[in-house]
Amino acid sequence: MLPVFLLKFFKTNKFRLDIFLTYVLVLVMPTQLAKHFWPQSVLLNGLRVDYLSLNLSVVDIILLLLLGVFLYQVLSSKAKVVVYKPWLLLAVTIFLWNLLQLFWVPLQLSHLLFSMRLFVLILVSAFVSRIKWQEHIVALLFFVQYVLLLLLSLMQISLGRSLQGIWYFLGERYLTISTPSIALAQVGQQLWLRPYATFSHPNVLAGYVCLSLVFLLFWQTKTVGQKMVQLLAIGIGMLLILLSFSQAAWFVLAMIVLMFLGKPFLKHLADKGYSWFWFGLILISLLIPFLLLVLGNFFRAEELLVRNQLFETFWKALPKALLGGYGWWGFLAKLPQSANLVLNRSWLQPAHHVWWSLIGSVGLLPMVILFFYHQKISLVFKSSFKSVALLVTVMLLGSFDHYLITQQQTLVLLFFLIAWLVKSEKPAQT
Repeated sequence: MLPVFLLKFFKTNKFRLDIFLTYVLVLVMPTQLAKHFWPQSVLLNGLRVDYLSLNLSVVDIILLLLLGVFLYQVLSSKAKVVVYKPWLLLAVTIFLWNLLQLFWVPLQLSHLLFSMRLFVLILVSAFVSRIKWQEHIVALLFFVQYVLLLLLSLMQISLGRSLQGIWYFLGERYLTISTPSIALAQVGQQLWLRPYATFSHPNVLAGYVCLSLVFLLFWQTKTVGQKMVQLLAIGIGMLLILLSFSQAAWFVLAMIVLMFLGKPFLKHLADKGYSWFWFGLILISLLIPFLLLVLGNFFRAEELLVRNQLFETFWKALPKALLGGYGWWGFLAKLPQSANLVLNRSWLQPAHHVWWSLIGSVGLLPMVILFFYHQKISLVFKSSFKSVALLVTVMLLGSFDHYLITQQQTLVLLFFLIAWLVKSEKPAQT
């Protein structure tokens, strides 16, 4: 179906390298094919930790190609590519601050690599928001992803191991149901391997699907065929989330459904722009780790216990990094110093909360600076039910885990969806 569709597309449409690369970026987004480098300075007590790896992925190459096309169009003046000043303000402010942090952060190479990735990603997002890619093609690509991810997940569950082969090159890790620290789900008296697909953890798979579902739910179909693809994709996406056994994703999926049921109310909030709604949501999000600490006194689940230990260690280390930050993933350097934290290698990871992790990584100083420019930054897209739905989904997902910023798959998807919001509310120009 996809090859036939692509042939028809190239016959009926003028080929555009920038648009084609955008589609390729979406297509390979769930993959993890990359070349990793492990210099001594990125090892943590001699151990290789995924978050600290210096690597070049297929997604990185496509992002750099898109950035190159963008710069070529600007310099050659063959297209009127408009980049919002808020995008540039955000990219330059964060990058310059990240460079300044190199004077005190503990894991400098890993910090520098992520800083450059983030800078490129922001600029590419600005570019993607201004070109005329088609939503129905992106929706079809998400549908194809869902089908492949579902097939791979079902095979992993039934076999109790990874498939390897070609899937290895797409990001599937070698794992079996007996692998230490592997994610399992108990159904009745039976233990089952939770599906990883091409992601580093079932929670990341579920988070990726949750985010992309927002796009599919707001896709305005124009034909019966498109409507069928939309309904099938939404159904498969929900099934993937259920199979992942990610309780946080289950909760977020329920909230997405409630948001659509309460659409008139949320649309009213968006139209009025009530600041108290966002203040309350941010406050609840920041308080969730403390709520989990309280729940840890009543539920002795191992995963909850270690999450709480990670956050307690993070909280004790935070005061020294409150202004300047520890840099990207610099908190990991503090874990071996914690006497009360008993972790195996798989739990050497950031605190399971995006927003506290951001504060610990960059500090409060750049956030205060950006706050004074928040009105300019908010001009990137207008408040709408679509933006409210996406932001609520992001806030909730980020309240229970760190993968939105630590995993390239979800990070690139997040910025793509922001570009989609901008594109849908301001007409594309090239």
